[in-house]
Amino acid sequence: YFSHRFKHTTTAVIWNISFAAVIWLLIPFISVLLFDIMRLHAAEELAEMYMDANPFVQGVAVIEGTIHSGLESTPLYYSWIQSGTSTVWTSSFWIFVVMLGYVLIGCVFVWWTCRRLRKRIL
Repeated sequence: YFSHRFKHTTTAVIWNISFAAVIWLLIPFISVLLFDIMRLHAAEELAEMYMDANPFVQGVAVIEGTIHSGLESTPLYYSWIQSGTSTVWTSSFWIFVVMLGYVLIGCVFVWWTCRRLRKRIL
């Protein structure tokens, strides 16, 4: 989207990186701070679920789960921010649901970009 929106590639790359930083770093950080200050424990769970949807958090959870499994006979358990430890099936389901959400958001950006083009490519 940003590469179509801006003339220069550098500007588009800066906006892409800024967008990712705001979505995955700034919003979770501010939400956790505000919820701790206001002592809204119900909203904290929503912020923790949002942080579990972060691809970097998911990568760390998967790596930690496979490293700490030890032996082949030991079942895999993954540590999440919101729900604590989960089995391989519940963790895989969570990652799949988040992936579907990201695909849906990506499709919305593609649709939005196609609307802005003069020629209809799709």
